[in-house]
Formats: sequence, C-alpha cells, structure tokens
Amino acid sequence: MDRYWFRTKKQEKLFFKKFSRYKTGLGKDHKIMSITKDHMFIRAISTQKIVSISRKDIRRAINYTFHVRTIWRKELSQFSNYNSALFGLLSLVFQDISYKYRSPRGNLRLVLKGIRFFFSGMAKSPSDRKLVINNGATGICLSFYHLRDINPNSWVPDIIASGCKVLLDSGAYSLYKASEKLKNKEEIQKKELEQLSLFLDADCDKESGSTMIKPITLEEYSEFVITYLKMGVIHHYVNLDVFGDSEQTKYNQQQLERLVGVRPVPVHHWDSPISDLDDLVQEDHPFIALGGTVKLHGEENKRAFFQRIFSRYPGVCFHWLGGSSKLLFEFPFFSSDSTSHLIPRMMNDGTIITPNGFNNKREWSSVECIAYNVKVLSALEESYDGVFQLEIPVSFPKVIVEPTAQMDFDF
Repeated sequence: MDRYWFRTKKQEKLFFKKFSRYKTGLGKDHKIMSITKDHMFIRAISTQKIVSISRKDIRRAINYTFHVRTIWRKELSQFSNYNSALFGLLSLVFQDISYKYRSPRGNLRLVLKGIRFFFSGMAKSPSDRKLVINNGATGICLSFYHLRDINPNSWVPDIIASGCKVLLDSGAYSLYKASEKLKNKEEIQKKELEQLSLFLDADCDKESGSTMIKPITLEEYSEFVITYLKMGVIHHYVNLDVFGDSEQTKYNQQQLERLVGVRPVPVHHWDSPISDLDDLVQEDHPFIALGGTVKLHGEENKRAFFQRIFSRYPGVCFHWLGGSSKLLFEFPFFSSDSTSHLIPRMMNDGTIITPNGFNNKREWSSVECIAYNVKVLSALEESYDGVFQLEIPVSFPKVIVEPTAQMDFDF
C-alpha cells in the first residue's frame, strides 16, 4: 500500500475545512464555489468563469507532492489542465508544512518542509535493508560503485517491495577512498616488497602483477541508470563528481544528462568556486547535492560552510551527501544520506543519534540501536516546524525485522 495515502486523505480533509478563497500559481484570485463527492467547482474572480477540478485528481496531486516533496507549477499539468489553479490549491493544502520558492528564472516551486533521509551503506547487505525498511525508512541511498558487480536479484526485489525512494549515488567517494588506500599500499610496497601479498586486497592484473581499481565510466554509469530508471527502481541519480576537479564534475553533469536524457542531481563540493554553485542554482534543479564535506574537518568548519550556503540561497533545496551529524538538525536541508545509523555496529558501544549529537545506550543491542537511529532519521521528514519530537524511550520498543517479499527478476 502507498505509505503516503493516509496522509494524503488527512491533508485534503484539513484543507476543505479551512479555506474558501485562494490565489493561483499565477497570483489570480479564485473562490471555491462548491465541493461535491467527485468535483471541486472554482470561480475566477476576474472573469467569473467557473471551472471544475476532479477531487480524484486533487488527491493524486497531493499524493504526488508527498512522494517528491518539491514540485514546479507546470508539473501539475499531468493532473489537470488548470495547473495554475491546482498549484494554488496545493499551496493551501500544504500551507502549514511547506514554503513557496521563485527561482531565478521566475519559476514557482512548492517545497515541503522537513528532511528526507536516505539510508546508505547497505548495497551488499539485504538484512540491513530489511531492518531499515521495516523500521520506517522512506529513502535508501545505493552506490553504483558497489551495485555494478552484484546480482540484481539480491537487491531489486526488496527495493521494489519496500516502496522506498532510491537515490543512486555514483560511488565517486568510495572510488576516491579505494584509490587513496591503494596509494598508501603502494608506498608500503616500495618499502616492503616481500610482504606485498599481505597488503594488496584489490583486484590484481595477473600478467603484470599490478593492482587495479576499476574506474567508473560515464557510459557504464549511464547505462545502469537508464535500466533502473525505466524499471522504477531508482528515483534520483547523482552526478559522477570528481574530488578536486570542478571542471570535470561539470563536464560529467552535461554528459550524463545527454546520455540518460534525465538530469542527474548536481554536486557542489565545499572547495569548488562559489560561481559554480551560482550557475547550478540558475538551472532550476529540484535539489542540489553538497559534497566533499567529509574532508572539511571539524563541526565548526562545516557549520560555517552551511551558513554561507543557506544565507546565500534562501529557499533552494540542498541535499547533504554523507551527512548526519547534529548539523542536520540545525539547517533546513531538503534531504541527506549517510551510513551513520550503522555506527552502533561499527563502534559496538550503543551509539544512538539525537538532535544534540551522539548518545549511548549500552544496554541496547546493536540491532536495537540501529533501529532507533532509523526511526530518528526517518522522523525528520515530518518535522515540518523544525522541532524534533521523538524522545529517547526508557526501554526500547520491539524491533521490526520481518523479511520483505521475495521476487525473482530476469535481467
């Protein structure tokens, strides 16, 4: 069942009780004349013309907005020919939990407040995916770097069954880390050749004896994206960004858009020229990813960077790549992804995530801590007023770990 359907009906009901007049997306005054079981009748004040919009289409538009969380006025043409009137209605429907943003190009966007969190680090772990899915996750981030060599039957079925939104990351950071690790090992190799076999664990070229890390090519990445976009398995894909090379990152953005036919989520690194981000904002992307902050050491340095970004671009939707510290509770991010929910297993110390930073519940198992972290981060999507409500329980509730449906796919 659609996880947003109950919220759709609730939001529609609240709206009908509150309003009778509103402004369209183009700023024209309209009055709601009457509402029947199947239609809403609206009169334009300036022309006195009365039009009707199907309530079914209104509900579909509300539901769509919950799913995507940000919409342009023209996107609503898929639900009604009166997209401006419908945009005005949705502005009222979501009045208490959204804001409107007019882009530099003059396009009007409606954005739901709150943060959608995409849980990452689980491309190779079906059990972890089940754990986060069954404990409230609405978004999952998967890495192409890891998925490309995995049988689709090990991850596609549970993703489709879950109904989660999937953000596909290129895995550029994983590739970067692997490359850095290899460089360090090559330094060791020069000093301790006799211990080469102990230090090299990447794929080896048997003929030359050299160590190889398989690169990510635009062609390979774009083919993968096209396949799973068509299947509806992934919903967004991130540009193949290059650490320390903003020009190559911009080139990859352009090439992927050409190859796939759908724009990737652009990435701006903290150390790239701010003029690059100015250009991205001008292009009216649904949201822009902020990356590379893992190399921006210190919470204060990250905070200063985000303060500059959000003060310079009020209303623009930003995704924090690999972010889940307490800064996530301080800034109005549109979305974020991270592996932080898995820290309890990595550290084995009962680490849980709170708005004030990390805490510890050593009496909980690692599974209980992970499940709690999933609930905390998932709840950000509905923290519309910026106030986080989930309290730390005295005793942990039962963890939901039922397996998801199993399906077989032919690829």
